[in-house]
Amino acid sequence: TRKIDDLYSFGLTIMATRAGFTDDGLTSRCTIMPTTSTDNPENYNLIPPYEWLEIGKMLQRKMLLFRLRHMGGKMPTQLLLPGITSFRVRESLLILQGLKDEDPTITNKIVDLAKKMQEQTIIERAASPDGLVLNAVYNFLRDPTTVLEKWKCSFIPILTMATSKKKKRVTFVSSLALPDDIYLEEILQDGKPAFVVYDKKTDTWTIEPKIKVGKMTYKPIPVTKNLLKSLILPDGIEEYGTLTDLRKEMHDFALDEYDPVDSELLYLLIIDMLLTSWISPDWQENMAEKFIPIINPRGGSETGKKRFLTVTRWLTYHSRYILKTDRIPSVYRCLMPWNATLIMDEADLKDSKLDSEMTQFLNSRCDGVGIPRYDTHTRKIDDLYS
Repeated sequence: TRKIDDLYSFGLTIMATRAGFTDDGLTSRCTIMPTTSTDNPENYNLIPPYEWLEIGKMLQRKMLLFRLRHMGGKMPTQLLLPGITSFRVRESLLILQGLKDEDPTITNKIVDLAKKMQEQTIIERAASPDGLVLNAVYNFLRDPTTVLEKWKCSFIPILTMATSKKKKRVTFVSSLALPDDIYLEEILQDGKPAFVVYDKKTDTWTIEPKIKVGKMTYKPIPVTKNLLKSLILPDGIEEYGTLTDLRKEMHDFALDEYDPVDSELLYLLIIDMLLTSWISPDWQENMAEKFIPIINPRGGSETGKKRFLTVTRWLTYHSRYILKTDRIPSVYRCLMPWNATLIMDEADLKDSKLDSEMTQFLNSRCDGVGIPRYDTHTRKIDDLYS
């Protein structure tokens, strides 16, 4: 009989679309970022310069230390915002409340932005097929004549391989909590997988190629050359100072590459939400309910969606960048080993299978993005480049 696997996937999702979703339940889980073409194209490079890329790598190192220092934290369970009735909106912002003591300014604009998010959700739901039907029913009840005249410690995937007939085993991990507040995090030092071994009690760390605990040897998960084009791992670890310092660097980095036009406050709030991707699954591990929102940059062609995604790739935990695919197991299996943040371009869900496959293939050739595929015979994941 065929083995049944749970396709468990919990983490931040960022999906760029041109239009809204027809399912209002999916819409309610989204934090929508309207994208608009910049009014000042002369202020932005066509392609991010190398200097910007180096800042992104530096931020990855700093956010890794932020993650390790906050491992084992607890998720707040209450966030009361005046005038905000939507549970989803408050859930989306809840984890930021957990960082308020460290940086009180993190929630300064949260009420105004939460109101905008709630209004956007109401508008989107009203435009969905179900919403249009309900509106028609309500309008009919109000005035029948008028209507008749006129719709988941964080989940840590582990790959185990027996090395001999003895009990000695090698286990490949990307992230692991060990006894005595010791944490392992995979990095790519000089392009080679290694571990940051962090001691939370002393706030110190070392870099090791592998770690042995009893009869078990832990090694970082190998990363292929193809995978390096779409998966971002830190290349080290670096002191970040205070949370206020780190947030300012993230905001400056994000504004250098993407122009939010009239939505700067919302954009910077979303940047703060990206930081929580480094800690949210761990903080919610033992919660009765879990929730991480979907970030949905939305707009027409050439409105900056891809630039937005480029920024998010460097500010999220283990970001995995792909174009939309119809094969959910392929997406799941490419995220699972690193508990990765899913960043998906061209994520509209209305295309037919044939059209979307061809569009995905052509877009992948243009953008240099691999198409994740899982080989059931070799049980390996690879990114196919045409």
